[in-house]
Amino acid sequence: MAEFSKSRFTWGCLFESRSPAMRPNKALFFLLCTVLITMSAKAYSNKQRVLGTNNQHEVICPEDSNTCYPLQFKAEKDFKPILPHQIVPSGLHYRINIETGLKEAKLPENSSTTSSSSSSDLAIISSPRNQYSDLISRLSQSKLTEESLAVLASLDDTDIDGLDEGRDLMTVGAEMFRTLLDDSGNVADGVKAKVASIIGQAVQNNPAAQTLALKSGLLISLISLLSSSSSSTLHDVDLTSKYLYALGSLIRSNAENVAEFYAVNGLNVLSLVMKEYKNKGSKQIVDRVEQLVWDVMDDAFFQEGVKIPVADKRQMKDWCDVVRTLGERGIGDEEGIDWSLKCKEGIAAGP
Repeated sequence: MAEFSKSRFTWGCLFESRSPAMRPNKALFFLLCTVLITMSAKAYSNKQRVLGTNNQHEVICPEDSNTCYPLQFKAEKDFKPILPHQIVPSGLHYRINIETGLKEAKLPENSSTTSSSSSSDLAIISSPRNQYSDLISRLSQSKLTEESLAVLASLDDTDIDGLDEGRDLMTVGAEMFRTLLDDSGNVADGVKAKVASIIGQAVQNNPAAQTLALKSGLLISLISLLSSSSSSTLHDVDLTSKYLYALGSLIRSNAENVAEFYAVNGLNVLSLVMKEYKNKGSKQIVDRVEQLVWDVMDDAFFQEGVKIPVADKRQMKDWCDVVRTLGERGIGDEEGIDWSLKCKEGIAAGP
């Protein structure tokens, strides 16, 4: 009704001001119109916030909400948002929450805090990406193994396995991770193992993070490290296991990454790792390689866009008998699937 009245009075004033009968009292008439229009505009603006009382305290009750809140902002020891039209006392600490865009305030930490150091300072809440950027920057400046491991431990303590978090971490950290993995002389194996573990957590079941990792060259780095581990005389089981975990997380259920895995001769490298660790009696590595090979073969057969090189097809036939052991451990038993036969049929039907 306020909006309708405003329009009606405005047009009425314009119409009547042109009437000969109103010309002698033109000044008085315009004064009356001004008052009426001002009142109607004020009523219209008050639609946005209706003042009321609740236990003798003034409250604001937005018309588009069933919730009222105090007119006077009451600060507490923790930051809380300042709601629209609230009256805020002076001498508080303020900050802008960049996640919500809202201004927040809280009580000063001690009574000696001055208004000049509180009311004018706007702190910025650190977002996950900002945290990652800070940690990656510290990692790039670390000179000692202990320093690098401490930074990586801090990074591991943050939430990195969410879709947004994994993507953000790969955005700011993938290049640094590749640099550490590719450094064969100055980076300790313990650092590389921790980097591989973090990569695996961040990209697992996360297409956006997987794509960023691929573009940064992490797939090639991991394949190269596994190739080196298969020919190494040290045979660090834990380190190789971490590389396999990162590689599997990077390529599983991602047609583009599986295709790149085949393109860089990844299946041949896994064959070498399998052979080497089988001779050493490492069941942990053998089991992990078998599972990973079946996963990438399954993705190659049933996802569009994956082209399997002919040489790898011949090699894959040798794996078909190996994956039978996976069926013996329970995969596909409920459906009575012969995984070895399914594997060979998939090769025959492939591109």
